Amino acid sequence: MMRKFSVLGVVAVACLIAASTSWSQVGIFQAAVDVDGGRLGAAGSTEYDPALDRYTVNGSGHDIWDDKDDFQFVYTEWSGDFVLTADVGVSGGLPTQAWIKSVLMARQDLSPGSANAATRLRRDGQYSIQWRDLPDDTNSKGGTAGDLRVVIPNPSRQRLARLGDTFICSYLNGDGEWIEVDRHDLVLTDPILVGLGVTSHDTGEIATGTFTGVDLAAPVDGPMDGALDIALPDRLGAEGSTTYADGTYTVSGSGWDVWDADDAFQYAFTRVRGDFTLIADVSIDGGLPAQAWIKSMLMARQNLTPGSRNVTTRVRRDGQYSMQWRTIQGDTNSKGSTAGDKRPVGLNPSKQRLDRVGHTFICSYMDEGGAWVEVDRRDVELFDPILVGLGVTAHDIGEIATGTFSNIELTSTGKSGAENWELFN
Repeated sequence: MMRKFSVLGVVAVACLIAASTSWSQVGIFQAAVDVDGGRLGAAGSTEYDPALDRYTVNGSGHDIWDDKDDFQFVYTEWSGDFVLTADVGVSGGLPTQAWIKSVLMARQDLSPGSANAATRLRRDGQYSIQWRDLPDDTNSKGGTAGDLRVVIPNPSRQRLARLGDTFICSYLNGDGEWIEVDRHDLVLTDPILVGLGVTSHDTGEIATGTFTGVDLAAPVDGPMDGALDIALPDRLGAEGSTTYADGTYTVSGSGWDVWDADDAFQYAFTRVRGDFTLIADVSIDGGLPAQAWIKSMLMARQNLTPGSRNVTTRVRRDGQYSMQWRTIQGDTNSKGSTAGDKRPVGLNPSKQRLDRVGHTFICSYMDEGGAWVEVDRRDVELFDPILVGLGVTAHDIGEIATGTFSNIELTSTGKSGAENWELFN
């Protein structure tokens, strides 16, 4: 029997690691390193292309196995349950080496012998889960039984989920259904490290993993897939949260703003393809009483980085309603919003709407007579799949504003993946 998992508390966020001395942001991750258990042989590397939302991870090393690991790892700190999802591929290394592998991984720390659980994709598409239960202990390693390993396309969309002390390995089949391959119980103490890894399985050789459409979030119930804070380390100030009950999302977010070259806010999202319509009854409250620019948003964005291209509706405390956008990744000069004389007021709460038709996004609200009134529209190039969802920012670092989103309707011509996270009992 399947169930959906609801967030029960504060969502942990990669971008809150401001105190880390090793901060060197790589996309949504904190850093990339070679984990060297003594048999690495060549330096690895990681590059992130925001235009393609693609991580290219080059890794050497004898393996991720036995009592020590040798591989390239791009990671962030995380606490609590998570779902890590990506389109994963692997290539390179010695042509005769079957065991080059790309992994979605959770591990206790960066030591070569750390306890860990990871999905693994080989060149031939063999897919399974592996683990090391105890640090530096080859006798505690294990993996999916041979007769349970599946062969899937290389690349393909894959998922590693943590629910409590259980780690679940799944893949997306051709019908858009998540198929569980295996699960393993492993006790890791928060915070843990979550990320992407590649090993060539031969000391000194280099294998290459590609990871696109990477989502890392806490799972939530309802039509959204996950929720997290999006922010650079010094721009948030307090953790946000998302809960879902009786058809309503309550989204609490801090952060300086969603504007200029980067964003700081709480975001509950799902991944879609093609045209869509997102409708909800939206309200906003909280934050500093004198802050006019707290806002709830219906948003579409390219990726989860703070500077992502995006387009969003926005409603302020006073009900001023309009549209805003950023058309170039990380570029403050490409931001914009509805002209001041075209912004209606008094729409907090109100029924609001964001539509996508090709590259055109349309912001509307429902009037007292039940008719949709268009406020603004803008052409923004976002390339499928994109992220669509609900956002809240306090417009003040460390303060918390709260938005409610009810009677949600999300329809699209091509949703990417299952309708909701379905995490198994």
